[in-house]
Amino acid sequence: MTTKMLFVHALTPLHAGIGAGTDVIDLPIAREVSTGIPYLPGSSIKGTLRGHVAKSDRNMASRMFGPDTRNASDYAGAMQFSDAYLVAMPIRSLAGMFAWVTSPYLLRRLQRDANDTAISNLSVNAVPLQSVALTTESKLRLGNTQRVVFEDIELQVVADTNEIRWTANVDAWAEKIATATNIEPAFVKERFCIVSDDVLSFLLRTATEVRARVRLNDDKTVQTNALWYEESLPTESILAGVVNVVPNARTEFSVEQMFHALAPVANSLVQFGGKTTTGHGFCRIKIS
Repeated sequence: MTTKMLFVHALTPLHAGIGAGTDVIDLPIAREVSTGIPYLPGSSIKGTLRGHVAKSDRNMASRMFGPDTRNASDYAGAMQFSDAYLVAMPIRSLAGMFAWVTSPYLLRRLQRDANDTAISNLSVNAVPLQSVALTTESKLRLGNTQRVVFEDIELQVVADTNEIRWTANVDAWAEKIATATNIEPAFVKERFCIVSDDVLSFLLRTATEVRARVRLNDDKTVQTNALWYEESLPTESILAGVVNVVPNARTEFSVEQMFHALAPVANSLVQFGGKTTTGHGFCRIKIS
């Protein structure tokens, strides 16, 4: 079995939904029950990538992802995709426009899945509740102060100590995230930061994108009782998951050939989730 990481960078709002909701939001995004962390289902990733590979080679697509639904019992595909969970969420910032916010739990989870890579060697430190750890080149500070404001939360920049060199550690994480997603490193380092798990948990509940939608009649008037609210992960969200390749007797292709077949997808726009006709879900991916 060969395991690699798959990173997803949302270029437009991403709606990976769970159907109708029971709360104020009619169409919420998928969230883990135990943590509340948004995720992109592995089934959505697999289906989309299968479609891209099938455009150039239907036989390879069948061997990699399994046969068409009507013949699904014939054999299993060689590609296994986990759900892609959130790594860094874009949050409105009073300075610097927006921040890529992550937390110790999300980084530890990334380390666990990215075992035996450069990411797994980076340290993860607990951030005090009302504090934030910034990079050396951060543009998130308010003027010359040590204050940062995300949404309605004011945080204090944590200072380096003899035990923890915060800026160097956050710099290292920003560089790895930039490399993993093919985003310009300088752009990431200006906005990347780490907050406590409690602060991130609050932001995950309050900082997603919620849009009001209406259905129109043919004469462009609003239909009665046709207003609903749908939730999306905002543009610039970064997610990560795991890809396993387990060749079987029917695969016929090597691991290298299968990953090579996915290479063109990383150089083009990929659309995940729902609401595709309204421009949602355009993403770039990288498998490493």
